[in-house]
Amino acid sequence: MKVSLPELFSRLAACREVLICSHLRPDPDGIGSALGMAELLRARGVKTHLRCDTPVAHSFKFLDGGDEFRELDEKRDAALLKRIDGLLVCDVGKTSRLPKVWAAVQKREQAGQKILKGALDHHHEPDDDFDALFCDPEASSSSELVWNLFRDGKVTPTANAAQALYAGIHFDTGGFVYERTTP
Repeated sequence: MKVSLPELFSRLAACREVLICSHLRPDPDGIGSALGMAELLRARGVKTHLRCDTPVAHSFKFLDGGDEFRELDEKRDAALLKRIDGLLVCDVGKTSRLPKVWAAVQKREQAGQKILKGALDHHHEPDDDFDALFCDPEASSSSELVWNLFRDGKVTPTANAAQALYAGIHFDTGGFVYERTTP
């Protein structure tokens, strides 16, 4: 179901524990938007965990200052998967781009666990598999969308989150030269 950005955030903020992830081979926009959302949700008292289907590339590790992003391992993360009541996928609206994470969440739902499945994206044609989807193809990046939440909520990001959001915007705008770049 398509929702506004504030509605997506509000629904996630009502969760106790949220798994946040990005697409296969996460890039700076996926990393930045996920780290930014984790920080915003933590400020609201929500416990967050960051996982990916594949490890973060060595060249982007500097963005994950706390080394929070880990590859999902269903055995190691079994207890975590049983506790979550929210999933947020950042910079991706296609479930095929997060096969391990999506399969793990579907298994938990088949076992009777209720999980809010949210997506934050700026790419065209997202899947309809999400309970709460915000997609703005006019945005330069998913990190820009998260920055808007910080700005509109009058919340100052930590240096790590600000750096990751900036890197995400920079990466997806080609250094601020692509068409969807805004002042």
